Amino acid sequence: MSEMTAPWCDKADAGILQSLLEKRAAARQVKDFATADRIHEQIRSMGYNIQRGPALGGAGSVHKMCPDRAPGPELSTLPASLRSEVMHIYDTDAYPFDALISELLDLNGQPLHKLHQLAEVQEWHHTMQLNDARAYAVRRNMIDARSKHLGGFRGNPALNACYLRFLRDIVLPIVGDDVGIFYQVDPCFRCHLPGTGYNLVQKHCDADYFHSPNEINFWVPCTTCFESNTLFVESAQKKRDFH
Repeated sequence: MSEMTAPWCDKADAGILQSLLEKRAAARQVKDFATADRIHEQIRSMGYNIQRGPALGGAGSVHKMCPDRAPGPELSTLPASLRSEVMHIYDTDAYPFDALISELLDLNGQPLHKLHQLAEVQEWHHTMQLNDARAYAVRRNMIDARSKHLGGFRGNPALNACYLRFLRDIVLPIVGDDVGIFYQVDPCFRCHLPGTGYNLVQKHCDADYFHSPNEINFWVPCTTCFESNTLFVESAQKKRDFH
């Protein structure tokens, strides 16, 4: 069991954090992952991340999140217009990500918004439920794995060409930098399946995980969004008003 001392945490927090880590470890040992995840979120709300212990089931240790260790968003040099939530409109016929991703995943003619009805997906979901799988395993589901196995964006010329056109025609004018932009060569593709829970990852800013404070996230949904089928976002960095 780790002893938590500076610089990992403030001495005033040490006793509380040690108790929370022990409770979290106990919950994980009996596969009560819901309780373990709630405790993890409580620790994060105190401004700490968890460092895994060397032993399986160990309590682990904690370390401070930004701004003490990570380059927090408050250090960003981006203009205010690029540090707030903004919705942009684009022509989905000109940039048909849904159709191209459906083709990549080989869904047997099933549209992307109904892929959860495929027999193989339902079988995977049933297996996850039987094994009481925790959030991480459900989040990195079989559709995500299939996308990576099939080469993702970079491995599929039509999809990659669409992505590059989208960056040039839509993203670059929004950023408005005449010099150009650095971009993620293979963008993150995430498929969240219905019935797997809405809280698959704790609310966070990427700078908490040492991403550049000048990084901009563009979320491009490939299926129709509605109240229970969307993404939590902050209206501005560090406001914690996720909605």
